[in-house]
Amino acid sequence: MTRRTLPLLAAFVFASVSSSTLFAQANPAPKAAPGTPKPAAPAKAGATAGADTGAPSVDEIKQLMTEGKHREALQKLSRALAMKGTAADQYDKHELLRLKAEAHLNLKDAAAASSAFAAAAKEAKDDTARAEDKASELVVKRSKNLQFTPKPKKGEKAEPIDVTVAEQRKAAFAALFDEQKETAAPALKAAQKAKSLPPIAEALKQAADLRMLELAATGADAETSKQIEEVAGQGNKLMADAVKDYADLVKAIEASANDVQPVQVPARSPNGRGPIYYQSAKRKGLTTRDSQDLRRVIGDLKKAVPMARELATELGEHGKPFEKIADDGEAVGNEAQKVLTTDYANDTATNEGLRKPTEVRRR
Repeated sequence: MTRRTLPLLAAFVFASVSSSTLFAQANPAPKAAPGTPKPAAPAKAGATAGADTGAPSVDEIKQLMTEGKHREALQKLSRALAMKGTAADQYDKHELLRLKAEAHLNLKDAAAASSAFAAAAKEAKDDTARAEDKASELVVKRSKNLQFTPKPKKGEKAEPIDVTVAEQRKAAFAALFDEQKETAAPALKAAQKAKSLPPIAEALKQAADLRMLELAATGADAETSKQIEEVAGQGNKLMADAVKDYADLVKAIEASANDVQPVQVPARSPNGRGPIYYQSAKRKGLTTRDSQDLRRVIGDLKKAVPMARELATELGEHGKPFEKIADDGEAVGNEAQKVLTTDYANDTATNEGLRKPTEVRRR
């Protein structure tokens, strides 16, 4: 059997997640049937049915922020975000994360603020809110001492923008969009002719960020939509082909590992005249290279799948094909995990008809 060469799918990836979050189980627990009551969450100390008596209200948090008590607000936000079950139902997680980001901004903690905006973007329910969160993250990261200074135009002096003031942030979105549009132009142009994943990956990342900035600044993505269309199709094809190659590789390894081979099992002779050998069979199992290849497939897909999902979200209509790539990649990763963890020494089914010796050889 010819082994396929491992595709360089990892080169496509420009973000990663914890290796413990995907493909941890080859067979995930089945979903409850429709209409099945949801199990009640364990009761906490001081909690009542349906609510935690100590749960802070959003109005209370906002009031603290209005009064400039941002550290106290963060403490209550942490408690609210930690709520589970029915106690958490009273909150809009996206709203809490946005408040958290604003509180960190007012405390001059740029790193924590950008992290909170990134988390908020993942909870956003529409493109507009997601774009504002993502653009805020990018602007805060680009700022120095929370002052965003646009690149000056010829003959003009650029004035800094205070990104802690939400009303001023939109001007920073527009300025950063103009700035990154020029920076990304060479990569986007090169990606249109690229035949490999790395340059397309970089271009798609920049295109996704540009789209978020344009949406946040103008409410539309007319300018970036065409650029994304020119790059996304090629990137989608290359990534889909890489996932297919991984699927073929996993299938080939599984077939090889399950290949049944005849073996002779030694046993004690009933008449004591020397050893006898029972005819049996066993599966070949995984070679060292098989195991290494499977681990690489799993590791690469743990990074590629969430990035494909992110592209599906951030590229708008042009990102929809990446959702299928993510689903296919996750299925391949789960299959690779199953093949890797199968006990090939357990050949009960294989040897069902060979439990009694059909051939005995004396040596």
